[in-house]
This record gives sequence, C-alpha cells and structure tokens, in this order.
Amino acid sequence: MEMVKIFTQGTSDEFAELEQTVNAWLSENVEVEIIARHVAGAAGASAEKFFINCTIVIFYRKKSRGA
Repeated sequence: MEMVKIFTQGTSDEFAELEQTVNAWLSENVEVEIIARHVAGAAGASAEKFFINCTIVIFYRKKSRGA
C-alpha cells in the first residue's frame, strides 16, 4: 500500500529545521521505500509582511521483507 508523508515550514528561518525533521523521519523509518517526492515553494506578501513556505511531499511504501 502506498502512503504519503507531508512536511511543511513557513519561514526561511525554519528551513534548516525542516531539513532536520525530514532527515530524522527518514532515519526513524528505514523500512520505507520512497517512490516519489515533490517539493513546492511559495512566497508572497500580505499586509506588508513577507512570507515564504516550503512543502515536501514524500510518497512511500513499506519495503517488502525480502528486500
């Protein structure tokens, strides 16, 4: 069965934290096989405040026992 894991952060200061979060999840889930991934970013301004967002979507499945 294929599954999806979504990671998202909202400011550039948090991108290092996003990287650590994704790497920690991968380290804790060595039994997964990544099928595909998608990275999306968005930036803009609202009420004179700049914002930026990064989302990483990982499509995965559990590795078969023989793999």
